[in-house]
Amino acid sequence: MSDILRWLVDMVARFTRSLDWVLCLALGALMVIGLSVLKSAGGAAN
Repeated sequence: MSDILRWLVDMVARFTRSLDWVLCLALGALMVIGLSVLKSAGGAAN
């Protein structure tokens, strides 16, 4: 069991080391902008 957990922790560590954090932040900003546009275009549903 501990071998599986060690392997999973190693995979997560490798994944986070290889991420481009600036690109992830830019993608997150675009998603927030898109969601705010969808919410504002939805009209007065409430």
